[in-house]
Amino acid sequence: MIIRSEDSMAGCQKAKKGMRKIKEAKEEWVEEQSNSIDKEMTAGSIMKASIIIKALTKISQSKDSVKADADGNPITTALNR
Repeated sequence: MIIRSEDSMAGCQKAKKGMRKIKEAKEEWVEEQSNSIDKEMTAGSIMKASIIIKALTKISQSKDSVKADADGNPITTALNR
């Protein structure tokens, strides 16, 4: 039998509410991007539309590199770019 305290239930509800807000914001952003693509395609600006699509579908890569310390153990450091 699981017994939950009022504090943990309230924390869980806050977390769910926060996740819901994040999801809604993401959906709104995707809708805006979709509208931008549609607008550019309608205007005949295929190049601008393809740039937006490319940015949306781009797989981001990590900017970290793995280096070794004096003992040969790997150390991960962020690159300054």
